[in-house]
Amino acid sequence: RRLFAGVRDEIAVGEVSPEYLANPEAPARIRTCLPDVRLIAILRNPVERAYSDFLMYRRNGEEPFADFGRALDQQEDRYRRRQSTGYYVRTGFYAEQLARYFDLFPSTSINVHLFEDLVRDPGSVMAEIFRFLGVDVLEMPSLEQHNVSGEPRNALVAFALRSRRWAMPVLGILPDRARPKIEGLVQRGLRRPALPRDQRARLQELYRDDILTLASLIGRDLSHWLE
Repeated sequence: RRLFAGVRDEIAVGEVSPEYLANPEAPARIRTCLPDVRLIAILRNPVERAYSDFLMYRRNGEEPFADFGRALDQQEDRYRRRQSTGYYVRTGFYAEQLARYFDLFPSTSINVHLFEDLVRDPGSVMAEIFRFLGVDVLEMPSLEQHNVSGEPRNALVAFALRSRRWAMPVLGILPDRARPKIEGLVQRGLRRPALPRDQRARLQELYRDDILTLASLIGRDLSHWLE
């Protein structure tokens, strides 16, 4: 409510969180509060998303294993203990998650896109979203990367990243033009190892049925996610 306290007569207002897709209770609550809402989902290849999630927690010093396979072996135990690193796999079953929304909302109220399309042609994707929302189609600037995941290259970068929480108030008083420079320095201090082929194949097999169901649900060819 505080987020929308300044709303007056705008044609469209909204917010974004990946939790709305992952949380099984969210669709029913949204329908109760906003039955006429318009919903937008942008889906990333679940294998790439899981690995990126792993690298994010490695970046933040919250994932103890440098080996992705060992982290995957711990998923069920971590999930039972409600650890933040226990959701690498679970949050990638998009068909199961989206089905909850299609069960409660008309399909005309749900607009689904692929992350790869947004990266390749952000203008076209955003134009479609603007039309879906019933607002003017604007020319989009080039996309900038934020919150880039990866492993720190050295101990100094690792310390800087893990100190961000207490450093955020300090960064908040810096001039706007200084923040991108600092973020750029941090990103250059990260490395992104390639996803091992055996772990890619392992996740593709886990997601196979869900990906095929998702392809039918949204009417898109997703076979490249299984290659």
